[in-house]
Amino acid sequence: MDGQPAETIGMMRAFDGARLRYGLFQCDNARATVLIVAGRAEFIEKYAETVSDLRLAGYAVAILDLRGQGGSERRAEDGNMGHVDRFSDYPRDMLDFFSQHVEGHMPGPYFLLGHSLGGLIALAVAEMTPGRFAGLVLSAPFVGVRHHRHPAIMIRAMAWIASRTGRARLRTARLKTAPARFEEQNHTSDRARYERNIAAAKTDPPYLLGPVTFGWLSACLGAISRLTRPKALAAIDCPSLVLSAGRDALIPAKQQARVARRLGARHLVLEPSGHEILQETDAVRRPALDAILRFFEECLNAR
Repeated sequence: MDGQPAETIGMMRAFDGARLRYGLFQCDNARATVLIVAGRAEFIEKYAETVSDLRLAGYAVAILDLRGQGGSERRAEDGNMGHVDRFSDYPRDMLDFFSQHVEGHMPGPYFLLGHSLGGLIALAVAEMTPGRFAGLVLSAPFVGVRHHRHPAIMIRAMAWIASRTGRARLRTARLKTAPARFEEQNHTSDRARYERNIAAAKTDPPYLLGPVTFGWLSACLGAISRLTRPKALAAIDCPSLVLSAGRDALIPAKQQARVARRLGARHLVLEPSGHEILQETDAVRRPALDAILRFFEECLNAR
C-alpha cells in the first residue's frame, strides 16, 4: 500500500468454509501490531491511508474483510446484503484470523482498532480474550441505533419479529441503483476521501453493499444488548479509548458515552466529525489519529 516491505493479501477458510480475504502489512522494526476491525460495507483498500499512517508510526497492521463484504465470499442467497444469521460469526472469524495469521507471525504486543460495526465486534473479541490485547480503540462504535422516523425500541421489535417469521433475509430499505453522491451523505465532510472510497469499491464484482437485512439487524441489536451490559464491559481488562463523532447520524452519542464510562475508557468527542472519523478532513482526522498513537504509546510504556 505504501511501499514498505512484506505486504500480503490472502484468503483463508472460515470455520464454516466461507472464504475470507485478509491483509497483512509488516513494518520495519515494528513496535506492535494493530488488528483493524472494519465496519459494515468496508474493505481493506478503504483503510490504505490509515494503514500507511500506522506503519509510518512504527506499527504493523492486520485487517480482515468481514464475511459477506469486501473481497470475502458472499453467499448466493444473501446477494449483496452482507447478511449474517449470528453475530457471533464475526468475532469467531476475527479470532481465527488472529490466531492463524497474526499472533506469533507478526510482532506483539497486539492492539484492537474497531470502527462502527467493527467496534462492536472488537468489544466481543476483547471480552472473549482477557489478557490478549494491549489496548482497545473504538471509533464511533455501533453500540446503539438512531433512526430519523422510528424509536430504537420499535426498530428492535420489527427486526426481531421479521427475523423469526421467515423474513430474516429481507432488506430493511429499498435497494439503490447507485451509491449516494457526496452531497447526499453525512458520514464525512471530505469529498476527496469519500469519492476515493467509492471508486475503490467499484471493483468487478463491486465491494458495494445494499441495505441491511432484518436478520442482520436483529443479530447485531442482540449483541449490543449483551455486550454493553456492565458485566460484559467489566470483563474487558485492557486500556480503552473511545472516539465519538459530534455529527454522528447513525450511532447515538449517549450510548457511546455510556460504554466509554463503563469501560473506564478515555473518551474523545470530535465535534465536527461525521460517522466515519478516519475518513474525515485532515482537521478532524489528524487529531483522531494523534490520539490513537498517543494511546498506543502510553499502553506500551505502561507494560
